[in-house]
Amino acid sequence: MRVMKTAIPRADGSQLVCDTIQHDGKLWLAPAWLEEASKPYSRPARLIGMSGLKYRSMPMRSEVDFVMEHPVPEAVLEGRVRGAQTAPFLILERPDVRILKSVLTAPVERTVIDHP
Repeated sequence: MRVMKTAIPRADGSQLVCDTIQHDGKLWLAPAWLEEASKPYSRPARLIGMSGLKYRSMPMRSEVDFVMEHPVPEAVLEGRVRGAQTAPFLILERPDVRILKSVLTAPVERTVIDHP
């Protein structure tokens, strides 16, 4: 499974770069990973569905694979919202998805890109 990158705009004009995976035929943001030293894989702490959200694909060799057209609230990315508060986002907490650590190339911390 390939780990892709999605740029998410922030209110201050910078962009947050988030890991993105394909799961069950759909694209999902994977903002945080759970790791166990004894396991050869990592698991996403949560997945945020990109279906129904506005984003565009970027050309090959771009810094990221996708760019979201609207911000995703930090509370959603960090898993601090539950139930009806998550709308319009589809969130899967601790899904049974495993990515080999050798494939997971992104750092555990999300990256912020500042654009002047």
